[in-house]
Amino acid sequence: MKSICIIPIYNEYDKLNKLLSRIKKYNHKKLNLTYLAINNGSTDGSLDLIKKSKIKYINLKKNYGVGYALMVGYQYAKKEAFDCIVHLAGNGKMNPAQIKYFLVKIYKEKYDFVSGSRFLKNGFYSNNPIYRIVLIKIFSLIVSFLFQKKITDCSCGFRAFRVNLFKNFKKIFLKEIYLLMVMNITAMVQC
Repeated sequence: MKSICIIPIYNEYDKLNKLLSRIKKYNHKKLNLTYLAINNGSTDGSLDLIKKSKIKYINLKKNYGVGYALMVGYQYAKKEAFDCIVHLAGNGKMNPAQIKYFLVKIYKEKYDFVSGSRFLKNGFYSNNPIYRIVLIKIFSLIVSFLFQKKITDCSCGFRAFRVNLFKNFKKIFLKEIYLLMVMNITAMVQC
């Protein structure tokens, strides 16, 4: 089973060093995990850091939005026959050491989709204004009610899922993350 961790990056130079050193620290070779950075038109030197790190990357000439960057990663994952996709933000807020727990759920426990949550035990969120936290919790409650599944954080970007969950990948040009989030909630509910 091959997994790929897609990291969309746009002008994260100040935070990227920390993330790249964390990635290097955790040996994910045992997990058969490949990292793929999608540089989304950064102008602050982020691309230079990515190149020095020696992880795989795709360089987009301009910023098309995080949804588009993720879709480029999805297309790459499908083309290269990966079995599982993991999302990891380029801002360093998510800990790459946690990826192994996502992959255990996918491969050993046969889950199709796993999402992180900032609101469960050991969850982490920082610098979010209180109104945003409240809105995320309210939206998660609404989604939980509508689909009769307990979802504590439907907007958390730290997630993993089987590539075959989206069997009919098409080249969709997404400029906003919200459509992608809806796709992921739909996948979550189908599991």
